[in-house]
Amino acid sequence: MPECQAYYMLEYMQDIGLSIGENALTHGEIESWQRNIGVRLSPWECRTIKRLSSAYLSEFYKASDPKSETVWEDAPYYMSAKYRNAMRAKNAIRKIAEDK
Repeated sequence: MPECQAYYMLEYMQDIGLSIGENALTHGEIESWQRNIGVRLSPWECRTIKRLSSAYLSEFYKASDPKSETVWEDAPYYMSAKYRNAMRAKNAIRKIAEDK
């Protein structure tokens, strides 16, 4: 991961909330958080937090698909979708054989 010069914005976003249910953060939610906490964000910081919330939701929905590939292909225990599907089929066949 590259160095992050604005790590505090990720902390702010987590404090506000990553999303509002199935929707990205709104400017109103960010503004309310600023008023309640006493923090004043610049316009670019507000836009960035809003974009991060949208990006988070987009990746969340992509990752929810069991057939989706992980972005961490170099992870030590990564299993490709083909391998996972083959293991599911193998386990299903075993289960059928055991039931008979």
